[in-house]
Amino acid sequence: MVFTLFLLVLGAYALFCYYKGRDGEVENESDKQEQDANNTELLGVPTRALVMRTLRNMGCEPVVEDGSGHICFEYQGERFCIGAEDECVFINVYDLWWHSLSMDADIEEFARMQKTVNWINGFANCTVLYSFDYEDRMIGLHSRKNILFISQIPNLELYLGSVLNDFFKVQREVLTEIEKQKVIEKQI
Repeated sequence: MVFTLFLLVLGAYALFCYYKGRDGEVENESDKQEQDANNTELLGVPTRALVMRTLRNMGCEPVVEDGSGHICFEYQGERFCIGAEDECVFINVYDLWWHSLSMDADIEEFARMQKTVNWINGFANCTVLYSFDYEDRMIGLHSRKNILFISQIPNLELYLGSVLNDFFKVQREVLTEIEKQKVIEKQI
């Protein structure tokens, strides 16, 4: 009899815990939905508008490029472009044609540039790549970086400025490494 009573009490306790837990889940689900709604409201600033506003706050004059829709601007004398879509919280920042080499240059020059690009991409904050302009017979170096860009990031101007400064660091590294390789080749 005591054993049966014990099983009944244990069963009742298990049911109590089960339903109490489910009520908690419902409350938590309600809280979660409310929190998701608040986050959506915060994220409600369209990415492109947020980029434009941030650039203006930095003293830049952003212009939307015809055709590509990229947001282009000048920062510390360098021309940058940003690819941003309102449906995405990530943006692509580009620094295009910051160094070029003639297609008619020595193969050694191209090899140095290619070797340096491969080396720098192993540790740099920006991706460095090169492309060919067959019409003008030039090879150009470019940098690209994909970053999160949302209104919840504190001081977006400082954040974007630090990202842009990374491009200058990468440029210096690449150009310095190319010159180092030239010196080494002369010594051999």
